[in-house]
Amino acid sequence: MIASLWLAPVSGIIGVVWKDIWTSCLLLLTGACCLAITTATGRAWHLRCLGAAALAFTAALLFRPNAVFAGVPLLAYLLWMTRPAPRTVRWGVSVLFVGAAASALLLLVSSGLNRVLTVHHQHPLQSILIFDIAGVSTLSGRADFLNEASESIPDVMRQQRSVELSALQAAYYPSTWTPLVFETDSPLAITDSAIQVEHLAAIWSGAVTAEPSIS
Repeated sequence: MIASLWLAPVSGIIGVVWKDIWTSCLLLLTGACCLAITTATGRAWHLRCLGAAALAFTAALLFRPNAVFAGVPLLAYLLWMTRPAPRTVRWGVSVLFVGAAASALLLLVSSGLNRVLTVHHQHPLQSILIFDIAGVSTLSGRADFLNEASESIPDVMRQQRSVELSALQAAYYPSTWTPLVFETDSPLAITDSAIQVEHLAAIWSGAVTAEPSIS
């Protein structure tokens, strides 16, 4: 399994899939170390497994910061399994309380960091909608999907009346949406308006319906 991590995934979006593979494997390794802690004997062995679990979990966080939420069930499992027998209902409730408290704390911290550090605030589907519309336009050689869209999605259109096909072709890369969505010189932009996102979704629906073989 570890050797397979060095094999590139068969995908166009290698950058996205690559870090997910590493994160998943490192979290599985963390879980395996937690299992070893609960089944092995000897304080020295417990410390080694705990150190290995901490290293694997930290490495997973370097690939995916939101992997920190995976620590909640692992923490609950360790608390439950390391409790000396007999394990009572009261102890089980205590473990659930610790897990709930840890989840609430992580949510608060995550929400605070997102508000402070996030530069682009957008609807979760917006990047996908823009990426798909540009892809269908580029591959079909049509730019008419965005014609007369300046009134319904002015922020997305960057206040332009239309978007040239050549501009979409220059910004569209099948492997990543970063140049198309987040670059300042992109012909399209993200918006904070929920109404414009709804109009954008309607344009997306029209594009994928008109060119089903491409979408």
